[in-house]
Amino acid sequence: MAQRTYHFRPPLWRPRTHLHAQTGVLVIGSVVWVCLFGLLGRQIWLGALPPERLVTLTFVVTLVWSVGMGLAWQHMVRRWRHTATHKLWPALNLEKTRALSPNDFEAYVGYRLFMRQGYAVENLPAVKDGGIDLIVTDPGGRRAIVQCKRYRGTVGEATLRDLYGTMVHDGASMAFLVTTGTISAAARRWSAGKPLALIDGARLVELAHAEPGGR
Repeated sequence: MAQRTYHFRPPLWRPRTHLHAQTGVLVIGSVVWVCLFGLLGRQIWLGALPPERLVTLTFVVTLVWSVGMGLAWQHMVRRWRHTATHKLWPALNLEKTRALSPNDFEAYVGYRLFMRQGYAVENLPAVKDGGIDLIVTDPGGRRAIVQCKRYRGTVGEATLRDLYGTMVHDGASMAFLVTTGTISAAARRWSAGKPLALIDGARLVELAHAEPGGR
């Protein structure tokens, strides 16, 4: 049976809305903090606020600002660590790809197959993935899920059934199965006509070495 392939969209842009939002929180919080101190200083200048109260108010305002900014920064760093866009992975052959750790393999797939093609990529924590390793969003806003299987075996029909069920439950537009192994003929027959893109080891190497925007 002929190998089923998926043609990637050309690279356009990669939305970073979650990073932009967190940056906005940090900037707005800093501006509010400066404004509050400006108001406190004005009250002291006008004699409406005893200087001794400035110490208490300064402590309270600084504490609130520090906690808020710390939480915003922590969330931004956590989201950044869970994205597969932090390393510019070189193209690898199949043996080197199989030698990657599971986390590195997911990051490799996220960058080489999706980010370079204009997708926004999020790498989910292993404890929360529910069978989903990556969430990718194309430039048109369509969201898909990706399951990465780094091993030498053959992916069977049962794996595709589970992935399809996860895709439907998640409400994604399609699902990708990326493996360093092979995909059985039965699995390919079952996935025919469904919004499933199957990428085996040979196809993975081909796509990883292709120029952005290539097929």
